[in-house]
Amino acid sequence: FESNASCRGANQVSDKTKQEMTELKDWIAEFKTEKPELNDFVTKLEGFISDTGFNAAKFEKAVETGLQKKEEEVRKTFIADAEN
Repeated sequence: FESNASCRGANQVSDKTKQEMTELKDWIAEFKTEKPELNDFVTKLEGFISDTGFNAAKFEKAVETGLQKKEEEVRKTFIADAEN
């Protein structure tokens, strides 16, 4: 019986999280309508939000990858400038 109660408790938390994420997604949709100039940025953030929450690890990895790309672009610019 205790394991069934535990499962029900876990499902309730999961249902609450799903509800919160649904509310967040609704808010984001409204925000995109109110601030269309930010749609590209907000759309990128949406990829890290699911019914189970915000995927911080995936977000951090994407930021790290983006920073590495920008650093490489800057490095190439410095090299090109130095060669000229």
